[in-house]
Amino acid sequence: MPTPKDFARLYLHATGTGVAAFGVLATGAIAILLYWNGFPAGAHAADYQGDLIFLVFGVVLAGFGLWGMFICARWPRRLSRAVRQGASKPVTLTLEIVEGSDSTEYYAWLQEPGAEDTAEDCWRARIWVYPPKLAQDAGRRHEATVFFDVDSARPAAIAYARGVLWMMAGDAATERQDKEKL
Repeated sequence: MPTPKDFARLYLHATGTGVAAFGVLATGAIAILLYWNGFPAGAHAADYQGDLIFLVFGVVLAGFGLWGMFICARWPRRLSRAVRQGASKPVTLTLEIVEGSDSTEYYAWLQEPGAEDTAEDCWRARIWVYPPKLAQDAGRRHEATVFFDVDSARPAAIAYARGVLWMMAGDAATERQDKEKL
């Protein structure tokens, strides 16, 4: 079962993401203000005022910022609810690290216990928030408990010896895959 430290890590990560979403929203609001009022602090207000590009980018950035803040407020509550109220099941967990040129992504492969040598389907879930030293556990099998989302019946969180792995939002982030890819 997740500890208060695991929930704190989830909410801290969501707060950081929410601050970034607020920055995008603020940038969009500034661009919209530049469209209507020009730059209030300088003599070059005519250079900005009425320029359509500021309105377009302002609206787009403000929309992304509002959407991001909505998701950052909603998703951690949904994950917490899945852990507290959703169904849980023991699984075998294998962690995968995919390193690209611009980012590193972490995935969890979930299989039925004792089904490691069969070609049955399994879950592949993209990890959003993870405990420290996760890379040390990559490539090995671990006993774990998966908690399913109440609404979608997809894995939402995985508790194992090092802590809780919190899954990404969205249908494409957690999907059934053929185990042979593992």
